[in-house]
Amino acid sequence: MGRVHDLLFAGPTLIVSLPDNSLDLTWRVSPSAPRLLLLAGIPSPQVWSLNRTGVIGLLEALGMRNFAEAYREYYLSAWVYFLSGYSDSAAARSTVAAAITALRLAANAAETVGASEARSL
Repeated sequence: MGRVHDLLFAGPTLIVSLPDNSLDLTWRVSPSAPRLLLLAGIPSPQVWSLNRTGVIGLLEALGMRNFAEAYREYYLSAWVYFLSGYSDSAAARSTVAAAITALRLAANAAETVGASEARSL
């Protein structure tokens, strides 16, 4: 989990895109859900054909409810932050918190899958 830890604790300059204060986390959070679905064995064409609602539904069906909730919360909070013209600091904090939770859960899940695959070799 070293790379995730480095990302999460390296400082705000990796999170906030200046000068407009928009959060620059989407390119890190967004692919985490499809990657988890791929690790769960869902075929790539199916995974990449899903919209966000479908991704969240499939994650929940597979028992990844905590991650699905953090992923959903990230997008809902980011939308509120965007609609505020990047001025709602509570929405910004909620967005960052949800991103951190989602990335931690995704990293933990990936490590668990990787460890179980290594044991089966």
